[in-house]
Amino acid sequence: ESFEEKNRLLKERLDRIFSCNERHCSRAPVYGKDLRRICSLVGNSNTKPQFSGRTRKWSWAGFVNCGLSKDHQDPLGGLTQQLEQQQQSLRDTVDRALCALPAAVAAPPSLHVARLPPAYSHRMKLLRHNLKEKVLPYLNQLHELTMPRLLLPCPDLRLIQYDAGKLEALAVLLQKLKSEGRRVLILSQMMLMLDILERFLNFHFLTYVRIDECANQEERQELMKTFNRDKRLFCAILSSHSRSTGVNLVEADTVVFYDNDLNPVMEAKAQEWCDRIGRCKDIHIYRLVSGNSVEEKLLKNGTKDLIREVAAQGNDYSMAFLTQVSPG
Repeated sequence: ESFEEKNRLLKERLDRIFSCNERHCSRAPVYGKDLRRICSLVGNSNTKPQFSGRTRKWSWAGFVNCGLSKDHQDPLGGLTQQLEQQQQSLRDTVDRALCALPAAVAAPPSLHVARLPPAYSHRMKLLRHNLKEKVLPYLNQLHELTMPRLLLPCPDLRLIQYDAGKLEALAVLLQKLKSEGRRVLILSQMMLMLDILERFLNFHFLTYVRIDECANQEERQELMKTFNRDKRLFCAILSSHSRSTGVNLVEADTVVFYDNDLNPVMEAKAQEWCDRIGRCKDIHIYRLVSGNSVEEKLLKNGTKDLIREVAAQGNDYSMAFLTQVSPG
């Protein structure tokens, strides 16, 4: 080949390389709209973020979410409450938290005149009717804000248990006995205490039957038969007098003495009544005693008398039995 031909081929080759290199250098990537929106630091203020309430997630990611979050506050709407919503949610607490109760509240004085003219009576009747229509909504709001809290304070039902240490212990004991499938007799010497026990059992949704001296002997026997037949009745509450008259044998296997009788004769009758039940089946007896009280002192004295009686009989009781009997 000649020298000119070689130069021509070299030049064409260099031209092709230059052309390819130029095309490579001038080539630019194609960025989509979504990619440009994600990489944007400010974003388009007219574009709302696409938020899905069902999935609780953003449909795209990036710093632009922080810039556009001010335009869409639904995710935080459930975490904040308006003033009216806060007032409604705290109404029960505010109604029970009273600073002071009025000593007495009475209706305002009114003046009545007999034999009024018919025309005047008709006008006054129309006036009262019109005032009632116009002012009634505002009076209802005022009545709702003032009357229930000042004239009819309703304490929390849970206070019937939390204000008494014995009822706290009784609640734990009854839940344990119910889980074990036992049937319980609860005895108290006071009628008012039976009323409180009724409210306590209703608060815990426990089925019961009440037997007291307000009913005659036949009615007490019928109530006890109902308790024996119906296994759905969990417990029976009895007074000391109804226990000693008209009620002999029951199907319960647990006896709870809520309070001790200060009369030793009645206390001995209660022990004898439990002994009669224990002849047919094994029963568990619980006594609820308040600490540092007269009840505790009487129980300790009664335990000492029991230990003296056991020692006088000369029976071979182990020290473990005496330790179990002692209240400590």
